[in-house]
Amino acid sequence: MSALVSGHPYTGRGAGGASIDQVIAQKLGEESRFRSLQIGVSQESFGESIQRNLSWSDRDRPLPPEMLPHQLFDRLFGIRERAWVDRQKSILDAVQDDARSVKAKLGREDQTRVEEYLSSVRDVERSIATLPPEYRTVVERPG
Repeated sequence: MSALVSGHPYTGRGAGGASIDQVIAQKLGEESRFRSLQIGVSQESFGESIQRNLSWSDRDRPLPPEMLPHQLFDRLFGIRERAWVDRQKSILDAVQDDARSVKAKLGREDQTRVEEYLSSVRDVERSIATLPPEYRTVVERPG
């Protein structure tokens, strides 16, 4: 996995160089709120840093990923306030203007891809909204 995201040969311990997201982040500089987002895709115990890390700062230097979706959400949108959790609006409403602005700068094919992505997010929201009531019960975290 590490060789695929870095474009460098596998070193036996990970990527042979920076991953593409880090190369792009270096080129963009400080223009965005987050230099980059490191998101995990697996919690494998065998070869953990090699298989779960998609972001590498340099040769054999993985960047720790965020493995928990709700923590990534909190990082992007701020700590969840009760009003935010109980909102009746779609998450897409919060990003609608930004999405429209980005789409205007894209070619037709990429506009279609953005639309497909936003539609898939809407589908996930709809499937969550139709869950039975017992799925909405707050479960206390064990000690």
